[in-house]
Amino acid sequence: MKGYIDKAGHCDFHPNLTKKDKYPPISRLSETDGMVQKPRRQRIHPLFSFIFFGLFCAWPQAVWAGGPFDTWRVRAGNTFAKGIAYGNGLYVTGGAALPDAMLFASEDGGTWTAVYYGKPFPYDLSALTYGTRFVGVGQAGHILTSLDGYAWSAAAVPGITGAFIAVTYGGGSYVAVGEGGAIATSADGLTWTRRTSGTTAPLLGVAYGNGLFTAVGIGGTILTSGDGGATWLSQTAANPGDFFAIAYGGDVFVLVGLSGEIETSPNGATWTSRPLTGYPDLLGITYGGGFFVAAGGNGIDNSGIILTSTDGATWTSHTTLSDPLATVTYGNGSFIALSLGGTILQSDPLPSEGYLLTINKTGSGNLTALPAGIDCGAGCAAVYSPGTPVTLTAAPAANLLGWTGGGCTGNAPNCTVTLNAHTTVTAEFLPAGAPVGWLTFKDGATYTKTPSVVLFLNLYPANFGNITHVQFSNDGAQWIGPEVFDAADPKKSWLLSTGEGIKTVYVKYQDKAGIWSDAYGATIILDSVPPETSAQPPGGIYQAGQPVALITSEAAAIYYTTDGTTPTAGAGIYQAPLRLEASTTIKYFARDPAGNTEGVKTSVYQIATRGDINGDCRVDLMDAIIYLQVLNGGDPSGVSPDYALSGTDPDGDGRIGLTDAVFVLQTISGLRDL
Repeated sequence: MKGYIDKAGHCDFHPNLTKKDKYPPISRLSETDGMVQKPRRQRIHPLFSFIFFGLFCAWPQAVWAGGPFDTWRVRAGNTFAKGIAYGNGLYVTGGAALPDAMLFASEDGGTWTAVYYGKPFPYDLSALTYGTRFVGVGQAGHILTSLDGYAWSAAAVPGITGAFIAVTYGGGSYVAVGEGGAIATSADGLTWTRRTSGTTAPLLGVAYGNGLFTAVGIGGTILTSGDGGATWLSQTAANPGDFFAIAYGGDVFVLVGLSGEIETSPNGATWTSRPLTGYPDLLGITYGGGFFVAAGGNGIDNSGIILTSTDGATWTSHTTLSDPLATVTYGNGSFIALSLGGTILQSDPLPSEGYLLTINKTGSGNLTALPAGIDCGAGCAAVYSPGTPVTLTAAPAANLLGWTGGGCTGNAPNCTVTLNAHTTVTAEFLPAGAPVGWLTFKDGATYTKTPSVVLFLNLYPANFGNITHVQFSNDGAQWIGPEVFDAADPKKSWLLSTGEGIKTVYVKYQDKAGIWSDAYGATIILDSVPPETSAQPPGGIYQAGQPVALITSEAAAIYYTTDGTTPTAGAGIYQAPLRLEASTTIKYFARDPAGNTEGVKTSVYQIATRGDINGDCRVDLMDAIIYLQVLNGGDPSGVSPDYALSGTDPDGDGRIGLTDAVFVLQTISGLRDL
């Protein structure tokens, strides 16, 4: 099949390709026709003709409908690309190991040129990055590198049999991660060193920021390196799951993963979960132009999604796409996303001057702004000059539940935002239709020792005077009531279902129009059994210093003392194993979150001190005197009864001899350490 683009921008496909014109002349693929083709890359392989001529068609230009992220233009289709990077004024994407060509390059994200490696390279590329050169990583530890994005050379990391899945550059080093916990580093992209990660979990993403590399992967795996990728530390996720990608920007790391999980960290070690409930898997994330952009999708219904944020905490959802998205990058003022099928999509450019104010809205209400530019329902955006104060007005004011973002808080009908950066503001309104409320337990309790609890009925102010009846349930199926709602005393004494464990109570509200709300639930844990604590290892006689761990049968706070006194709730709280270097009495008890408290327990540890003949837990002049008295036939009553068994005998022969006395004399004179 042969094809070209005519002057009107139409794609013309010809099925009767002949050997003579197997590779179309450059004149048919000129810059005015929608493609820039350089002479040394003019050949088009027949296997790619459909792909190339499909993607060189002039796709319709998008109209800015409220922001640069609201409309994404399809730039190319069926490229089989899996990774994309921007550098040196060029976008480069690559993927499947097809004959001759596996890479494409573009200066503007709209017109793409096929790039030929020039010889067989039967390994898929998984990801690309740019530092001092382009680096692409893929199967079996194989790597492609290029200074200009057009001429490429191959390399490989010895000892790597699995696939590299992600790569990044920062602080003068490239870091590639992949299957089986594989990690490799390079200063120039050409010579690579295999590193030890300490995990066999697949690593799917890696990012650099503030002098730190952070890698993420399956099973909640998070690793950090502050020495250029040479050594790695394991970190703890806020909500362990499968993490697919990570980016750094605005002084924060942001990772994305399974079922809309997002976590943020200022240092790679302390993480905060910011899940987007009900969202599909998020597979890629990048940062550029003041924005985080996350991409993902659902393979079941074949849908894709774009999310944006200025801080990694508050996110805006944009147009759902018809193909799940695998990765995204930023360059030259716009974002490029790749779908799982290799389709290339491009956002509108970010504003070159001024700052973007993005509005999110939930519920039934409207937002307007002064200066003018925003008047939106579900959401919109506008660009304002730097430093402009923009006053947002919510209507109807009675339906506004609250503001977040841009310094806006509370539920006053107006909020003023001064734009010194790209900013996102969210306004939450009451939903239209049925009444909305929720349910809590007295004092916000999450645990109870008894099945008798007090429920607090909560409603938004706009609904409060409109509710007439309520009904309750322990299972959401069998309901008690309805009963009259008392707005002056909105609480309810309730009996939980029998048995220990998690209990959920439900409430429904009915308004004056007779409309019942959805069921709103609150969860509490019924726990009437005190915890049980044990010391490991148990008390006894030990020959050397001993670490002692206090272990409870359930989550509980352990209070303890090590001086023999009885602990109270004001005593020290156990955090980590205790290191005992001398004989010690530990007293302890535990109290669980429900308030169940066990009785005080005691564990006695005797730590043997060699040369301590009188058993007072130290070696001093008195021990030396007793040794010498016994050796001279004196009274042995000063010798500890367990001397021969406790490990205090220096030479371990179970009797008092001259070597024991010499040991003690050398110890107290500073000639020997215990």
